[in-house]
Amino acid sequence: EGLRRAIKGSLKIVRVRKEDLRAAALAREEVNTIRRWRKEFIQVQAARRSVMRHSGARLHLPAVIRARMSGRSEPAFVRQQSGRGFQIVKSYDMSSSITHIFPQLERLNVVLRKSMDFPFVTQHEQGWTSTASGGVTLFQYPQCRGNEGLISPQSQVGGVTPLAQAVQLAGRVLEGSKDEKHLFLFSDGFPVYAIQQKRHGKS
Repeated sequence: EGLRRAIKGSLKIVRVRKEDLRAAALAREEVNTIRRWRKEFIQVQAARRSVMRHSGARLHLPAVIRARMSGRSEPAFVRQQSGRGFQIVKSYDMSSSITHIFPQLERLNVVLRKSMDFPFVTQHEQGWTSTASGGVTLFQYPQCRGNEGLISPQSQVGGVTPLAQAVQLAGRVLEGSKDEKHLFLFSDGFPVYAIQQKRHGKS
C-alpha cells in the first residue's frame, strides 16, 4: 500500500516467483569480473576510517592545537570506524525500447548480485514498465543468490518508460533504513509516460 501511495495513477504490483525466472548464462570474463569486484568491495567496506569525537582514548594533537588557537570547542579524539551495511535497490527499465540490450542487463544484474553477496548487504531488485494509457507495472523480484535473470512468465519486456515513477518506487523501498542507501537505475533513454486520466462528474 505504501508503494501505491508513492505515485500518481494506477500501480500494478507483480510479485515474481523465483522458480519461474530463467537463468542468465555468464561469459568467462563476467565470472572473472565477479571475483575482482568482490575483492574490491571487501577492501572498501572493511577499510577503517578515522572519525573525530569529543571523547575517547586517543588524542589527535593537530586537532588540539587547532582548538586552542581558534578558542572553539572541537572534537580532538580519534576513533576508528568501519563501513556500515548497505541497502541497494537495482531498478530496471523493462519497456519495449530496451529489448535489444535486455540480455546484457540480466547478466549485469547477476554480476552485481554475486559481487555484493555479503551478510551486510541487502539487495532489492525491481523491474518496471507502463502501458500507453498510464498504468504502471512494478515487478518485485525475490531474494536470489544464483544466476536467476529477470524474465519470467509474469515479467516480460514491453510498454513505455515511467522513469520518474520508478525512482519514486525505489526510494520508497529505501525509506527508514539506517544503512547506507544506494540506487542503481538502469534505463536506455528518455522517460515516456502518460498520466492516467480520471473521469469526474456523474454519468
